[in-house]
Amino acid sequence: MKYLSAALFLILCSFPALATETDGLSVESYISKAEVNVEKGEFFKALKNYQVVIDEGINSSDIHQQMSVLYYHLGFLDKAIKSSERALKTVPDNDYLHHNLGLLYFVNNDLDKARKQFVKALEINPGSTNSHYYLAHVLLRQDLPNIARMFAYSAKQLGHTASDILDSSDNQSQSLPLSVWVADNSKIYLRQIFIKERDHSEEIMHRLEEGVLFEDIARLESDSPNGGYSGGFPLDDLQVRIVSSLSGKTILSTPIVVESGKNFAIIQKVAPVDWQRIAPMFGSQPLDNPQGGLQASTPVDHIDKEKIKTSSLFPDEKSLPYTVQIGAFREYKYAQQEIEKVNLLGYKGYLVETLKGGKVLYVAIAGGYPSRSVAEIAYFKLKSEGFDSFIITRKASP
Repeated sequence: MKYLSAALFLILCSFPALATETDGLSVESYISKAEVNVEKGEFFKALKNYQVVIDEGINSSDIHQQMSVLYYHLGFLDKAIKSSERALKTVPDNDYLHHNLGLLYFVNNDLDKARKQFVKALEINPGSTNSHYYLAHVLLRQDLPNIARMFAYSAKQLGHTASDILDSSDNQSQSLPLSVWVADNSKIYLRQIFIKERDHSEEIMHRLEEGVLFEDIARLESDSPNGGYSGGFPLDDLQVRIVSSLSGKTILSTPIVVESGKNFAIIQKVAPVDWQRIAPMFGSQPLDNPQGGLQASTPVDHIDKEKIKTSSLFPDEKSLPYTVQIGAFREYKYAQQEIEKVNLLGYKGYLVETLKGGKVLYVAIAGGYPSRSVAEIAYFKLKSEGFDSFIITRKASP
């Protein structure tokens, strides 16, 4: 309630309606009364006082969301959903509100709407662990177990156990799920926890090892409503020491401590979700994308293979004269596994099909480079990581 009180006070300070008197009491007084009601467990009285605030014209997302929580605890699911929808209308780009609304739809067994909200939450904040986890549960209920396992695995990478999905008897014999992440060589994506003293980082690292979620610590330590996710930063916009510290790190590798002005920050390298690659996997049940980046996909059996092969490329990468081959395979799944590994290292992986001995050979490629010297940097790095690499000179694509 302390965070809610502070947030509401800041919102109310910007409204002339604060001077409004209702039965001799200011709007701010009704908020205080509602908070006291909540602490005493008087949920109906709290709802009545919050409704007075809304009737006086204070259209706050915090109040709507608080009312949604109260309605849910009282068993009024429909009213909880409506209040959560009102909260989201005031702040449409809040991943936390999208996630909460998704949970309510999920409880109401409205799976399509729930999936849309969890996807939207992850578009805004791909580091939202619980959104990965609950999206996996929605997909499992929609009879999409393979994609469900992908998002359960990404939740595990972010710190959730997700054992109820990943460790089920039906899945134990299956190979490791494909990664949902996409590498972006032009940006570094971060989530971070700000701290005042470096010694405090040891305590936080220990809590992370014990299974406390990164975002829960970020909200507590840094008062970060988005769980510490900071988005993607062009390399030139970041301090050199941060770029150098993270350049050799894989996506979601162990967080590190860096100086941040006079204070410190625990930072972790993350990445956006590769919706473009994942969308075709949904077959006749297309992935909703509120931003319009994904359209209804064709059934899996009729996916355009050429589209799959080139979907991971940067727009200009096909025209670059050098690339690095990291393996060639008879089976598609093994080639794709190499692509997932190289993507985690920050390279842009993709597949090329060729014929050898009259049979299809899947060649795994890592990136495109403007000169041989640049390609050699990638070659030696990939070689040191255990890839069977060599540089290829190719003709520029039309």
